[in-house]
Amino acid sequence: MKRLLSFSSASTTHQEAQQDHTPEPKDDHTGSESNLQLAQFWAHDCLSAHKECARGSVFSSPPALPSRVVDVEDLENPYLLVTQGQRDNYLTLSYCWGQGKRLLTTKESLTSSQRMLPTDDQIPATFRDAFAVTKALGFRYIWIDALCILQDDFQDLQIELGRMGEIYQCSTITIFASKGGSTDSGLFTKRDGQLYKPCNTVIKQALKDGFRRIEVAFVHPQQEFDDPLTERGWVLQEQILAQRQLIFTPHEMRWTCKARILSETRPHKTRDYGANERPGYETVAATPLNSMRLLVANPKLHRSIDWQAAAENPPRMHYVSWYGTVVSYSARQLSIPTDKLPAIAGIAQLIHKHFGCEYGAGLWKNDLPLGLCWHTAKTLADDNDSRAALDEISSQPEEYIAPSWSWAAIRNRGVNWPVDPTRDLEEVPREGVDILDWAFTYPKDAVVTFGQITSGVLTVQGSLKEVLLIPLPNQTKSVWNVRPIWPAFALDPKTASIIGEAALDSPGVYQYFRNQYRERERNASLQPQIPMPLGVPAYSLPTYVFEKGRYRHAYALILVPIDHIEHQYRRIGLSYAKEVLPSQLRWDTEHSNTCIGRHKRRQSIHIV
Repeated sequence: MKRLLSFSSASTTHQEAQQDHTPEPKDDHTGSESNLQLAQFWAHDCLSAHKECARGSVFSSPPALPSRVVDVEDLENPYLLVTQGQRDNYLTLSYCWGQGKRLLTTKESLTSSQRMLPTDDQIPATFRDAFAVTKALGFRYIWIDALCILQDDFQDLQIELGRMGEIYQCSTITIFASKGGSTDSGLFTKRDGQLYKPCNTVIKQALKDGFRRIEVAFVHPQQEFDDPLTERGWVLQEQILAQRQLIFTPHEMRWTCKARILSETRPHKTRDYGANERPGYETVAATPLNSMRLLVANPKLHRSIDWQAAAENPPRMHYVSWYGTVVSYSARQLSIPTDKLPAIAGIAQLIHKHFGCEYGAGLWKNDLPLGLCWHTAKTLADDNDSRAALDEISSQPEEYIAPSWSWAAIRNRGVNWPVDPTRDLEEVPREGVDILDWAFTYPKDAVVTFGQITSGVLTVQGSLKEVLLIPLPNQTKSVWNVRPIWPAFALDPKTASIIGEAALDSPGVYQYFRNQYRERERNASLQPQIPMPLGVPAYSLPTYVFEKGRYRHAYALILVPIDHIEHQYRRIGLSYAKEVLPSQLRWDTEHSNTCIGRHKRRQSIHIV
């Protein structure tokens, strides 16, 4: 059912003028002539009138075409064009491969694809619809990864994946296939378009000295839907880097740019469609992902309009935006586990370009003491989560993804930073770890250093303290902002007192420590005359300590030594000591009643 919302209007819109003077084209699906005319209007309005979008572009117009694009000037015979440095505007496509048809360009098919792509019944529906939209919007070229990258050529994959950030950011419009989860889903949905168009009328309002004309509109409620693209890891980068998004949902067509959020039901910013629903620039910039969009497009613009913290502390905002982006990205799925770092490399490259930060394994060296303080988490953790996670242990792939100290090493789970980015990140750290060096190795023939790695070693100087870990049931209440999936208590081995909480990194670690703890419990019950600690030994490395009022809050890495290799450790979790008085830390003594107490002598260690 439509609902009534009122607004006043001083001018006739483009769409209304067409309704008044021309017959309404048939609108029975989201790719109808009427809808594509609306998309043309959105695109033209953005390109010609949106100052925010023009300022947000850091690339010349028209841009250089990618190495290969699909030429759709003749929709009956689209073909793959190998470019020679020419400049022109082009579109890009964001979609899910899923279980649909796999039309791929390979070294063998490249020559034939340059003459003509396969026949229509071999082209996946999503690609075919994207060709039609490109042509209808007045463009000739579109870039689709499956067609424009040689899928069986490792070197070409490395080169083109390294350019994906620039490819999407230079694209005039990115088409998002949000209707379904495979290439067979297509873009378009059959429906009665009139249900999604505002129905305008004019009423008279009585005044003391006469009447006032008020224009009102009946509009369809905005429909939520499960967008398959939000679950796909690669798409996050595409969502952030796309300058303009034309989104085909299961219900309607939508538009997003730096200045507008529009849809068929709410097609014009000049309309007031109700409280909290008016599209605008401030609305677009309200989330961490949109904050990152503005940051990589134009850092100065980002600082001028985004979070209040940006004005107070601009040098830190790119780190804040990065952590927020990783929280969203880490919860998404990747078909190939080793794509974990490549699928976000385009964003990292642009941050490096704008700010000169040194990047490695998903983190930034200048902010590493805080960057290391991630933990695996889920908002609602219960026994089913743990059982499901433990089932993953035997099925996890063996490919190396990232070192243990990087969030990218976590498989099939999201991560979080247990800090408030608008408050805690502004605190000056009082104690912690000193970053001495890091080193990485890359796959053979790799041409970019922001993507896949084969090893990573972090060298730090800090103070190790032995702790005992006791794994807990995952439904245990916690002081963490987001509840850890695999929690534990950290105990002081001298006093057996609880000195902090820990979040273990993986189900394998959690299961190992639970088994060890149960074994120690059994041994203690069998030999009560022999004193033995129940907790499982590990080490705590204070990483980030900051003051808030009269208290200090401290994060420490939980480490275990690598067998037979001196001074080398592996991360297994993160511990947290909350609201600790400075006098409790006892930094000048060997022992402490917190998990961040340190020995007199700091030492250098390697974490792999």
